[in-house]
Amino acid sequence: MSDIGQATPWTKEQKGEVQRLALSGFDSSAVQHLLLKVIDADRTRRFLEALLEMICFGDRDKAGMNSRCAINVGFTWNGLLALELPSQITDHLKSRSPAYAEGAALRAARYLGDAGESAAEHWDPAFELDRAHVWLAFYGDDHDVIGKAMQDVRCLDGAKDGLAGWDLISRLKGDHLKDPKGVRTHRVHFGFRDDLSKPRIGDGKTEAGDLLLGYANGRKADLWTDSATTLPDVAEFLRNGSFGVLRKIEQFEDRFDNYLEKQVDLLRKQGLGLSKDFLKAKMCGRWPNGAPILRDEYIEPQAPDENRLKLSGFKEDLEGLGCPIGAHIRRTNPRDDNVAPPDVERVLFRRGMPYGPSWIAGQGGANMERGLLGVFFCACIEDQFEQLISEWVEKVPNGPPYAGRAKDPLAGNHNDPGAAFLIPDSTHGTIELKGFEQPFIRTRG
Repeated sequence: MSDIGQATPWTKEQKGEVQRLALSGFDSSAVQHLLLKVIDADRTRRFLEALLEMICFGDRDKAGMNSRCAINVGFTWNGLLALELPSQITDHLKSRSPAYAEGAALRAARYLGDAGESAAEHWDPAFELDRAHVWLAFYGDDHDVIGKAMQDVRCLDGAKDGLAGWDLISRLKGDHLKDPKGVRTHRVHFGFRDDLSKPRIGDGKTEAGDLLLGYANGRKADLWTDSATTLPDVAEFLRNGSFGVLRKIEQFEDRFDNYLEKQVDLLRKQGLGLSKDFLKAKMCGRWPNGAPILRDEYIEPQAPDENRLKLSGFKEDLEGLGCPIGAHIRRTNPRDDNVAPPDVERVLFRRGMPYGPSWIAGQGGANMERGLLGVFFCACIEDQFEQLISEWVEKVPNGPPYAGRAKDPLAGNHNDPGAAFLIPDSTHGTIELKGFEQPFIRTRG
């Protein structure tokens, strides 16, 4: 590792070398992901040379043949092997990131909590290690625009003969949810607003090395291109790249709603007239409209302003009387709770989008698949993505004794009906939610 004095400084000029999906994302309405297999290395390399003319980098709005669709590309470690990259590059990646080299399927049970319905053997075929080599992400105004861009890409030299998987089985389609009038809602399934946490390089909290290889991270360390142990050619190849995790997460709206109904009934029998929205807010840490839940607040505030939506930390709520210690947002971003070891990063850059139709209680559609096509960028899979899932989502929350012993109430792989999610409350005492017999989500790949 090198200290910050030796690390390459980040400059705005370097934005043009970073794919914009990782750097800032797109304000697009639809997405399609393709997972392709390299069947001929030479032809695939010709395809990639042509594709580079269409890739969307940095702040440029360039997207090639169709300016309304942005295209981004990524590679698995097996994909780099199939492309016959020099061994010094693949060996360096393998030594520094076992998670990248091994692939998610081999680490799912131990590091991602993927068991039962979410076990790797049940994942969609598109995510199999021997067929997921190249990842293409198309972000556009709608699927007609994306379809045209896909046709253009598929016609590039080397595409058809170099890569397999252009069929529908390898496509993952997502859309931002809309209200009955067709207006984008900025919400995801389960009904929560989802465009609030947006870390950016230079925001005062996030360093370039939290996202990009070749720069100092929040610990003042360059994990990837230090001159003492990294060959210059390898360092040049890695710099300005990121690790991306594509995670398809199915969400069971009916299962979640039935759980809330049951808990409301149980609490009513105890003399507590609390609403489903209140329980949802406590489990998440925010009201459905995005406002952080405050102490002694039992009704969702109407139309919160931008200042109310901002959440800098929990210094004023150490006992969890507003946002419980075990709530989803407090677990996935503990902020100033200081639950992480000092040498572990916890910043993740989220670029996901929902898939499947909206669900409204009592209107059917429970059997239609819906969920999140999660895209998470970071500079270290083990310290950022896997740490978040295995330590903060899938285990008992760190904190005082009244934190409870349930997993993340929204995203945990529940299998213990006796596990309790505790809601400290100054009016009613500690409210206890149990009955976590089934998870509300399922990993599909």
